[in-house]
Amino acid sequence: MGFLSIPRSVRFPACVLALAVFTLIAWARPLRSAQAQVSDPLLVIVAATIGGSDIRLGTLRQLYGGSITEYNGKRLIPFNQDLRTSQRQLFDRVVLDLAPSQVGPYWIDRKIRQGTDAPRTIPTQETLMRVVASLRGAVGYVQMSPQAVPTQLRVLSVDGIQPTDARYPLAAR
Repeated sequence: MGFLSIPRSVRFPACVLALAVFTLIAWARPLRSAQAQVSDPLLVIVAATIGGSDIRLGTLRQLYGGSITEYNGKRLIPFNQDLRTSQRQLFDRVVLDLAPSQVGPYWIDRKIRQGTDAPRTIPTQETLMRVVASLRGAVGYVQMSPQAVPTQLRVLSVDGIQPTDARYPLAAR
């Protein structure tokens, strides 16, 4: 028997299981990415149990810029998408007025000068929606049709402008 020897009776089922897992992952990826269309706006989302239906762009700027912010008397906890996604890049450009190359230095400066940490990053949009729906005060953003948002979440208008309006500040361009 070698260093990592697996009994012959276990090898075949383990290979079949690994193949099945890789096949499921390969099938799931196109389905997830097909949900968001390039023309869909970025939706600011909170749990459906949080009151209110609108948030100011200035409040988003404070929240995602590292300031402690409240919304309807509740402390908000911001969550970001991965820095490499087009959604995050659009959000940072519109809300924080930062290009992707400026985000890292911005947060280093905030940490040194004010001790402020960047919002936590959630790896996938699906996970972000689950976190926002279940964590009190969580706020995030997703790119999808407003009609496709699960009922556990509420879509906020920004500065009184609905995501379906052409003037919506977080519209994909």
